[in-house]
Amino acid sequence: MDFTGIFQGLSMNYATGKQTASFELNEDAREAFQDLKGCEKLTIQIKKYRKKRSLDANAYYWVLVSKLGKVLDMANPEVHNIALIRYGQPWIIDGKSVFTTIPDTEDAENQVRYAVNYHLQPTSQVREGNDNVIIERTDYFVAAIKERTV
Repeated sequence: MDFTGIFQGLSMNYATGKQTASFELNEDAREAFQDLKGCEKLTIQIKKYRKKRSLDANAYYWVLVSKLGKVLDMANPEVHNIALIRYGQPWIIDGKSVFTTIPDTEDAENQVRYAVNYHLQPTSQVREGNDNVIIERTDYFVAAIKERTV
């Protein structure tokens, strides 16, 4: 049972230390109230509303990826990763971009290009090797990591 609305108020019972929250709902919650009013304890989650991308929009995206892949003679994961590289945003944790360095080999770059569980966005940087020789390696911003289900 999910509802949308606005947080209207919060009051405190200082004798019990418990709070009472009130909401103005956009949907009819009477049936949910009747079903749950006798429950001793409920799980309640409140979060900022975010419009979800529809399954139709997601399916259409993959149809377009597939069509582009056929025209460009590329695999779907490669087309998807290229789109993320060009238009995706780096993954930010604690205000900092997450990045990793991969070996400067064609095999490593191909593995990144066809990855489906993670997406990396290249950024060239000059790095100093262990022997103090300046080498150029490719760093990658982490654009997204697909959650695994156990």
